[in-house]
Amino acid sequence: MIPFSCFVTTPNDLTRVRYLLAVLALAFGCGGDTPTSSAGRVPTGPFLARQSVTIALGSNTLFPGQFQLRHVTLDDDPKRFNYHLSGDFSVSDGYSIEAFLMKREDVPEIVEGRDVERLWRTGVTRSSSWEITMPQAGNYTFVLDNRVGEPEWKTITTRLILSWDQF
Repeated sequence: MIPFSCFVTTPNDLTRVRYLLAVLALAFGCGGDTPTSSAGRVPTGPFLARQSVTIALGSNTLFPGQFQLRHVTLDDDPKRFNYHLSGDFSVSDGYSIEAFLMKREDVPEIVEGRDVERLWRTGVTRSSSWEITMPQAGNYTFVLDNRVGEPEWKTITTRLILSWDQF
């Protein structure tokens, strides 16, 4: 075996070797296909893929005292992990609302007007964006709430996406 020092005799040679190693590391370390906007999966390696499902996308109107529920289900599947709930909302007509995440089993309580435990909340605001790491599998409900703040109808543009890594 020939020692490495035989090839590197000047500082300029050492710089070339470092550059070559960096290029090789990038070439072999990246792997996978180039993601496109139309792809359903974003490759993250040969055995792991990021997948997502859109839960809410678009505009809707909430009248005073009204709320909108969107169910979010996290499967207890050993091949799925690292769940994230991301999204945003903005109120274009009207003032502020609140968005929050709760357990689905508490839906009857909120429908009857009782206070429920909120696992995460934006607070009363005109716009917000988020990325929530979901701690465990289960059934959750995402709520847009016009029962707080000003008593008037509001037009809300919402985006809510659930993503996870999968083997």
